[in-house]
Order: sequence, then C-alpha cells, then structure tokens
Amino acid sequence: IAFKKGYVKPNSLLTKTGKKIAIIGSGPAGLAAATQLNKTGHDVTVYERDDKVGGLLRYGIPDFKLDKYIIDRRIQILEDSGIKFITNAHIGQQIPITHLASYDAIIVATGSTVPWNLTIPGADSKGIHYAMDFLKQQNKIIGGSTISEEPISATGKHVVIIGDGDSLSEENRAKYVSIIHHNPDQETNDHTKAVQFLLA
Repeated sequence: IAFKKGYVKPNSLLTKTGKKIAIIGSGPAGLAAATQLNKTGHDVTVYERDDKVGGLLRYGIPDFKLDKYIIDRRIQILEDSGIKFITNAHIGQQIPITHLASYDAIIVATGSTVPWNLTIPGADSKGIHYAMDFLKQQNKIIGGSTISEEPISATGKHVVIIGDGDSLSEENRAKYVSIIHHNPDQETNDHTKAVQFLLA
C-alpha cells in the first residue's frame, strides 16, 4: 500500500560525507547496511557475485513466499537514492580485493551459503544435494537466469528431505517425499503439514 500511495521515496539527503563504502553481498544484511549508510550521507557501492541483486531474498526463498518484483522495486528505490550495485562481481575472483583499497570502509555481508555437512557414511554420494544449492538453482531457472551446473530435478522421484523449510515447497513435483526431522519429538510445523497433506 505504501508503494502504491507513493509514500516510499528515494533518499533525498543533500548533505554528503564524502566517504566511500563498499559492501560485499546484496542479501538482507547487505541491503540493510546500504540503506542506512546511504541515509547517513555516504557513497555506497554494493558488490554481488550473482547475476542479480538480492542474495538469499532472491535465490533462497521461493516465489510463492516472496515475489521477486518486491525485491526489484526496493532495489530501484535504493538505486534512485544513489546506491550503486555491481553484479557478477565475486570479490577475490572476478574482482581482486585490491580493487577495494580506495574505499574508506568495507562491510562483508556474504551470508551463510556454506551448508551444515552430514557426518555420516554416504553423505557425498551422487544424488545428495544441499537445500541452498537446490533452491538457488530453482529460483534462477524460474527467474530466467542461465545455470551452468547440472540441473537438480525432483520430478517423478522419491525425495528424502532431512529437516524442513523452503526446500519442501519446491518438491511438489516429486512422486513421493519423506521428511526426516532433526528433532523427532518436535511438533511438525504448518509448512510440513501442508506438504504432507498435498502428498496424501
């Protein structure tokens, strides 16, 4: 409603500090930091390793929970406020860390993309995938981005999910889904109940 009524507007702060800030990562933390630093009057540049801005918001959350136009309109507001976004910019790979030497400060907001490994036999077997790898790939496909890795498909397969969360929502094309909770005594959450109901 606020956007429709025009209440959400770009930052029009006229006083600038002259300080340059680099932010590595454009997920929730990176965007929040960019917003606050921009309001303070700093010149902010956000570096994102993926092809689109948003991090976990764009690639870790399914569309039915967060439509990507919501991210895009917020990014537009931030760009109109003077924040610069540079995509396909993996610091340390595509862009050397020395490139950031000219900034007055650097904020590292790279998120938590490293999965919690299963320390059990066979955890590295073929067909075992981590949730973020799967969710990111599915969100990229839906968003029209090109993927270079082998597609992860659950269509027509019996899928076993260890834990619950957003990965469940993307498994509706599977033939059958089994869910294993980390805490077997924990009450099944509403999201899991919904998936089990759909598969019944």
